[in-house]
Amino acid sequence: MNASFLPSTDSEDNDYSSDSSGDLPQTHNIGVKYDVQKDYTDERFLDQSRKDKYFELRNELFTKPIEHRRIFCKTHHLNMTITEDGTNITITHNDAGTIQISSDSHSHALNCFGFTSGQTSVGGVLTGTTGFTAHDFTGATSESLVVIIDSARIDIPLTSNITTIAEAVQILKHTLTTFKNTVNLSDYKLYDISNVIGFELVRAVAINNTTHTHFADVQISTIPHMACKLNEHGIPIIGRVFMYNDITNYFINEPISTEKNYFTPIVLNDFTINLLDPNNELIELEMVLEFEVSILKQSLSQR
Repeated sequence: MNASFLPSTDSEDNDYSSDSSGDLPQTHNIGVKYDVQKDYTDERFLDQSRKDKYFELRNELFTKPIEHRRIFCKTHHLNMTITEDGTNITITHNDAGTIQISSDSHSHALNCFGFTSGQTSVGGVLTGTTGFTAHDFTGATSESLVVIIDSARIDIPLTSNITTIAEAVQILKHTLTTFKNTVNLSDYKLYDISNVIGFELVRAVAINNTTHTHFADVQISTIPHMACKLNEHGIPIIGRVFMYNDITNYFINEPISTEKNYFTPIVLNDFTINLLDPNNELIELEMVLEFEVSILKQSLSQR
């Protein structure tokens, strides 16, 4: 296609001069800025359908400002008990798996919990035979007790003053009952999800392992409180999962969806699920959970 040229003059008053054989062509589109038309009212396609209706439908269905993704995850029951008799701490792996205190553990940690370096379980039972000793870890630099369960390494960082054997047991329970309940979004081929503005429990299937409770609260500490509810103890929870008072039947929970409470965008790489009983104590349960993650497709500064 031939380009359209502006009429050129040979006037001697023209300040432009060129040493080449001819002047550069001057076209109608040089230096012209085209603005994208945003108002399509009364505009139509060739089939006479309205452009504004088409863009309205397209934006409603395919270019929403917020994207919702659903992920399934499950909690893992370690089938483990941790007890103390006033002097010694005992970890019992009820599946008769292997438990080992790693030699990487710090000496103060070993002495506090009563274990010895490299101590390995016999028949799934590990007892701190050297006895509990109180210790103040406040201000200590990276002191930890390292436990290996079925080849899985668990580091237990110690940063406080442990004065009673009951405190030491609670630290063990909290760490060992939650380490398998961490969900890494990279496992779902989702990496560094930015602009997360909503998180909601949409479905849960649970089976009880005790007849002493009929519900468990799902707590995820990395989710902002704006998206949480408060339980009777004032703890922010994602939701409450109900169960039958037996250990044989599954209960399906589908919480009633309410208006979503969005929060300031965050980056979400992983999260840990804590299950709390009616007394706000950590418990182990088998659950399948479905969450919905709301993602702002453009950051607030871009919109």
